[in-house]
Formats: sequence, structure tokens, C-alpha cells
Amino acid sequence: MPKKQKAKIKQKNKCPEKLIRTEAAKEIAEIDRSLQDQKYQLRCRAAIDLLTAKLNMINADLSRKKRHVVINQISSRVKTAESIYTKLIRKGLEPDFDTARAELKDLIGIRVVCPFEDEVYEVADRLKAQGDVQIIREKDYIKNPKKNGYKSLHMIVEVPIYSSKGPLKEKVEIQLRTVAMDYWSVLEYQIFYKKTENEEVAKELKTYADEISELDAKMLTLRDKIEKM
Repeated sequence: MPKKQKAKIKQKNKCPEKLIRTEAAKEIAEIDRSLQDQKYQLRCRAAIDLLTAKLNMINADLSRKKRHVVINQISSRVKTAESIYTKLIRKGLEPDFDTARAELKDLIGIRVVCPFEDEVYEVADRLKAQGDVQIIREKDYIKNPKKNGYKSLHMIVEVPIYSSKGPLKEKVEIQLRTVAMDYWSVLEYQIFYKKTENEEVAKELKTYADEISELDAKMLTLRDKIEKM
């Protein structure tokens, strides 16, 4: 981090709390104005629509072969101004939209929910095979869960979108998980995420994550058993 940027953040830490809140509100509002820019919104929509169309085609093909729906749910979001601001501050970065565009890779997000764990990887492999989808980074929190029990396959991809000025690239984070993983993740977010840490609650959530993971594995085994009958 540049010395000038470090000094600015250090100076902010010395400011009175009321002044910090006021400054933060201004910076969040400025980020939000950039987020609402029509051209940026169109870029986000184009990237989401492109990947959603690809995922729907993958789902149709795999579902026809397997004779059951392989993707239960596809949802998308553009990160809010407050969430962007919080993440930039947490990373010690300048809290403005240009920095967010340059440094954060999850401004646009898509969540894909599948019935079974092996199908999560099948969908991911089909996405990787798309010639116009570039894989920037992949983190497998299914095989290597986070300490709190969180499980999901994360992919940062770059997709082409087209404008009057020619082709552009937009980064999107794709999270792929099973129904069971999604169930735990959504509830964990609602009751605990970004709240004051509580060791007892965190331990209990981890226990539930382990139990849900075991159920996920049992359901996969049962599916395989039924398919062999």
C-alpha cells in the first residue's frame, strides 16, 4: 500500500467517531452514485445475462441426460455501496469506486445451487469449457471448508460484453454449492455474519455445518444406490 494511502487511513483512525461516520456516509454515497451509473448497470446486466444463459443451457443439457434438474436455482446480485465500502476499509484500501473496480473481483456475483456435490463440479467443468469464459481464480471451499464450516466452490471469471466501442471484459464471482450448503450459508449469514463475534455461537454453527455436510454426503450415496437399482 502506498505511504500516502497508509497515512490517510491512519489519520482517519484518529478522527472523532462522529466525523468518521459522516465521512463514511459521504464516501458510501459517492460509491453508490457510481454504482447507479446507467452504463455500469448495463455492463453488470450484460455479464449476468450472459452467464445466466450459459448456466441455463448447461442445466438443460445435464438435466436431460440425468433425468432430474441439475441446477435448482440461479440468483445474482451487484454488491451494494455499503458492502463495497466495508470491504475496501477492511482491506486497507482507498474507499472509492475506482479502487473497488480495480481491486475487488466480486462486485458482480452469481449463485448456483445444485442438488448434489458431484453436480456442482460438473456444472463448474462445463463453465470452464466455454471458450469465452476466462477463469481468473478458483477457490474450493467444498474440499477445503472455511473454519466456520462454510462450503462452496468459488470461481472468479471474466466474460466479454459488447458496446459501441467494441468488446469489454467484466469480472464476475460465481458461487456453486449444494442445496444443503446453501441452506446453512443463508441462515449463517442471517444470524451471524458481520455481527459481533461470539465463540459459543460460532462453535454451534460449525457443528451444524458438519451435520449438514454429513447429510449431504448420505443423500449423494443414497442417490447413487437408487440409480444402480
